[in-house]
Amino acid sequence: MAHGGREDGTLPETQRGGWKPSKGFKIGMSGVAFFAGILTVASIIAATTSPEPSVVAVTPTPSPQPTTIAPHRQGPGDEFAGETGGASIGASPNAAQATPAPTATGLSVPALAATATPTVGQDWTATPAPTASSANLAPAAAALLANVEARYGVLIAADGQDWGNGEAEQLRNLGAVQVALQALPDGLLSEITSGQGGPLTFLSNEHGQTASGWQPYGDRAANYYTNEDHGPDGSHPANQVVLQPGSTAQTVAHELIHAYQLRDTVPGAFVSAMLTPEMKSFMQATGWKQLTTDEQVLAVQTGSWDAINALFSYEGHPMSYVNEYGSVATLYVPNPLEAFAEAAGLYYAHNAAITLPNWADYWAWFDANLN
Repeated sequence: MAHGGREDGTLPETQRGGWKPSKGFKIGMSGVAFFAGILTVASIIAATTSPEPSVVAVTPTPSPQPTTIAPHRQGPGDEFAGETGGASIGASPNAAQATPAPTATGLSVPALAATATPTVGQDWTATPAPTASSANLAPAAAALLANVEARYGVLIAADGQDWGNGEAEQLRNLGAVQVALQALPDGLLSEITSGQGGPLTFLSNEHGQTASGWQPYGDRAANYYTNEDHGPDGSHPANQVVLQPGSTAQTVAHELIHAYQLRDTVPGAFVSAMLTPEMKSFMQATGWKQLTTDEQVLAVQTGSWDAINALFSYEGHPMSYVNEYGSVATLYVPNPLEAFAEAAGLYYAHNAAITLPNWADYWAWFDANLN
């Protein structure tokens, strides 16, 4: 290859003192060195640079399809907070709390039509929540249970239920059932102990669970009455008081009053209990007013408590009293059905340390109509 008319590397014959590279030679050699350097650097880079990873096509794993769940209708009982200690949605507390935080004791009846899917809390499940078992009651507790069943014609479930740890707790909790039954008028009891759902049955557990394993208010402790139950074969009439361990006689009486209120209603049709002649008489005597027609009340059967409560107003005296601890407690009375049960529970089964408030209108009506 020639640069400047000369071939690279040719030595002049006449040069003295050795060969002296020409300018063209130097330029040519510089070019060779330059390109050699480039090739060397390129080789080093190629040797030290990781090759691009191969792209592998991955077939996505199909996502599991969501289980189809029947939509739930919101039912009364899910608009208020439960008491400290476990009572919850739709559950009556053991006692009203001191103001300014009065106890909430929503209507203790699952808001369901007889053929509907459970709507409050969880559906029935083939694997009910585990419950503590006190089937092996202490001898004294077992004797008390048998005595109460025989005397009042009720059933008290022991197997799979929790009536307390040890004899003292069992006697106290079963004793609350006995006191409540003893406190209520005989005529009232006779109408609910053997109702359309069968014998009146008491259960006690921390899971708000019925005899068939239904948890209308979810897996939580609750006090409530239900005239229906749900199991693997669907809905069926019931006559059950579900308690949380430690409930007072006043709480038990409250739930028994709900049983009385629903004694003639279709299972789950609790709103119709607000429209009976008996309830209208109670309302007139105690300062309650129905603001809409009966048809409009029935139309909110599947609505929320807010929707139901808005159909009634209360113009009676405040429902506050001094409890056994000397504190001011206020009954939760958002509608007449609940006011009936709250006041009656207090009237008939209050703690002996409580002096009843001067609610003559309520007491007079109970004396005249519940006997």
